[in-house]
Amino acid sequence: MRPGARIKVGIGWTLAIVALTPALWHIASLAHVLVLRVGFPLDLEWLESGQIYQVYRVLHGLPLYTRPDVFVPYPYPPGYFIAVASLGAVTRLDFWTARAVSDVCLVGVLVIQAFELRRLGLRWYGAALAVLVTAGVAASYPLVGGSFDLARADTMNVALAALAATLVSEHVMSTARVVGISAVLTAAVYTKQTNVFFAAWIVLYVIARQRRAGLMIAAVTFTLCAALLSWLEWSTQGWFVRWIFSMRNHVIVWEHLTEGIHVAREGAPFIVIIPVVAGGVAFVRRLRARTVLWLGLAVAAVPAAFLPMIEEGGWVNSMTPLLVFSWIAAALLVGDIDRGLGRTRSAVGVRAFVLAGAWWHLHQAEWSPGSFVPSAQRWADAEALHAFVRALPGDVAMPTYPFVPVRDGKSTAQMSLIACFDASQRGRGIVCDHHDAILATGAEWVLFGNLSYELRNDTLQGYTLVREVDLDFAILTEHSGEGPKRLWHRNP
Repeated sequence: MRPGARIKVGIGWTLAIVALTPALWHIASLAHVLVLRVGFPLDLEWLESGQIYQVYRVLHGLPLYTRPDVFVPYPYPPGYFIAVASLGAVTRLDFWTARAVSDVCLVGVLVIQAFELRRLGLRWYGAALAVLVTAGVAASYPLVGGSFDLARADTMNVALAALAATLVSEHVMSTARVVGISAVLTAAVYTKQTNVFFAAWIVLYVIARQRRAGLMIAAVTFTLCAALLSWLEWSTQGWFVRWIFSMRNHVIVWEHLTEGIHVAREGAPFIVIIPVVAGGVAFVRRLRARTVLWLGLAVAAVPAAFLPMIEEGGWVNSMTPLLVFSWIAAALLVGDIDRGLGRTRSAVGVRAFVLAGAWWHLHQAEWSPGSFVPSAQRWADAEALHAFVRALPGDVAMPTYPFVPVRDGKSTAQMSLIACFDASQRGRGIVCDHHDAILATGAEWVLFGNLSYELRNDTLQGYTLVREVDLDFAILTEHSGEGPKRLWHRNP
């Protein structure tokens, strides 16, 4: 190797090591948090218990999409609940079961992006880009409220869209591959409604590249989705569509748009220049087709992220697909630039610029992993709550933690206070009186917190307030709630 080449290689490795130092910190920090949170036996965020209770209903053959009575569902398709139920069927359904599905999906997305970057053939630089994407996603964890590993469908919906994209081949696709892609797209749409944007883009991309295969994917996906919709409508007597499309009545909160833009800017500060850079690379004919595929996913993620974000009740977890796909698309775009420049001084300069920029962003994006990890006291409080519930004779209803009673051996039907409040107060056109729903459980005991909208005039008809419960702990995310405060007993 000539002296000049040795110098270039040495500079490249030095910059890579410097850039990867904060990257490895973010990756290690996220891994640390995921491991320490997965088994926490109570909600990390105030929708978790209600989501897992819906999984419980799937496992026990109880309906999800039904006329509101005691139970009111969250308005999401059943994909995530079925996935968690499948794992719960071979293990014991618990909080860790639901979070494990999210963790596996997150790892799957990161493996897929590494596989896509490996296709570039850039050796160490491609590996460095894959590490930087992983770190960029990890650094955005606090920006999305620590939602990657929660018992929610957010990470699974990104994983399914990414899986469908990576299954798309630039060569002539076999019938088996077409059916496989269609099945994944169907699963994606039936995991979260906004995945329709990713499905539409992937179908359009394949039609543009391989017309016959694209039309087949469109036809098979449409057929599968229509068949599932027909069956769900028939089996729920029309309530599936009413629940799933109830979000069309949501009130728009424009302040959430500003918050979403802030999350995008902080999590992927390069996002605004991606269209300009992509246009320039395309102009000099260096933009690969696969990069276009992932750039399209990043564009499709804009409505997929912002539509749920700007509604009343929208939260920063909705920004997950935009951040993840923006990082992947940007890395592939950088890879195309590097391939186009070849072994030139310009290539060295671009690599140095990218690595220095990544170092600066990741250095500035430091966060506190400890703030997302339940303390020993919170673990003790959670275990104390479970022991308290198990010790109560008879059935127990917990409107703010509906999975806890069934986890602890109680059999009464549960109502989810947040789902009921969400349905009746946010313009969905579905009436759910949470006071009446609590009474309809018929539970001997009712245990809940002091949330202001729980009871009319702080009373529960037919029940007597027994005592205040000394179990005080906070949920870890921005959507905070209170621990159980009051125990009511049904009157004789």
